[in-house]
Amino acid sequence: MPKRCSLRGTDWQGALLICLTMLLYSYIFVYGDYYRWLASQHIRMAVALALVSTGLTIYRLSHNRYPYVELELLKCKNVVPILIVTTLAELAFGAEHTLEEILYSEVVELEELTKESQYLWTLPGMFLGIALDLYWLKVQKWKIWKLIGIAFLSIFSYALLMYTTIGTDVNIEQYRLAIILRGFGYGIISPALMWALQESVTRLELFFMGLFLFNITHMYLGGAMGYGFYATIFSHFLNEDMMHYGRLLTLTNIDLSQFNFGAFMGGDYLHAMMLVAIKQVYGYVIWFSLLLAAIFLLCDIPAVRTNIRKVPLWPVLAIEYLSERRKSMS
Repeated sequence: MPKRCSLRGTDWQGALLICLTMLLYSYIFVYGDYYRWLASQHIRMAVALALVSTGLTIYRLSHNRYPYVELELLKCKNVVPILIVTTLAELAFGAEHTLEEILYSEVVELEELTKESQYLWTLPGMFLGIALDLYWLKVQKWKIWKLIGIAFLSIFSYALLMYTTIGTDVNIEQYRLAIILRGFGYGIISPALMWALQESVTRLELFFMGLFLFNITHMYLGGAMGYGFYATIFSHFLNEDMMHYGRLLTLTNIDLSQFNFGAFMGGDYLHAMMLVAIKQVYGYVIWFSLLLAAIFLLCDIPAVRTNIRKVPLWPVLAIEYLSERRKSMS
């Protein structure tokens, strides 16, 4: 039975310190591309404050008698791998937060109601993903490795469909299958990781602490990191494509008296370059998600999983090296 504890004994100061730290990291990742990362004084100050806040948070969690999150949680089996997989999944799903928003808002120029109606097509995929989780983990009691691999395969299929479908003359209804696949992958991986978290901890209090860390990794670190990462590489590809294809315009004969060159550059040309950059970023998402899917599907094979040699700690390697050297010298 879980221990009853009063709300007065809760480390609210530690909770506020954790939230402040996460807000600083979110600010860095979300506005980093806008302010040109460490070239801006805003981001440098935010990084310094985030490091100081991180140090204070770790100090309080390790020295407080009843911390908001016990560091014992990180010693539980599979908790750290779960947080790592959550971060990788959010990096893959960051393409949805960034690239689809650019596509619908800047290129296609959809109204907010139409855009949100388009996003509602994630719900059927999420329901299917949750149903597969229940069947896989509750009914069949199969291992979770292959299930996570299926989730990353769903992200791969989503990115591949967007890569092959995206264009200026494409109806928005053609993106719905890709959106359903995105929701399917999200519906698989989120409950599956929480299920794995519940199986890894020993106490109910630790589970809720782990759930708190899971949501921090999901919403703040992974989500904001994915947004900042994709926004940065999108800006890089967009600038590079505009320079590359812009040089070709100098080879054409254009009658400027009959052609509005400024409107063309700010309209059709810019939108075309955005589509090219979006496709390039989706190409990276395809390879990234395919690599993660292959890793988890291979780990599900017992012959592969049991033959992976665990690398010992550095002191163990040093002791082995010195003993072999003494033997050779003697």
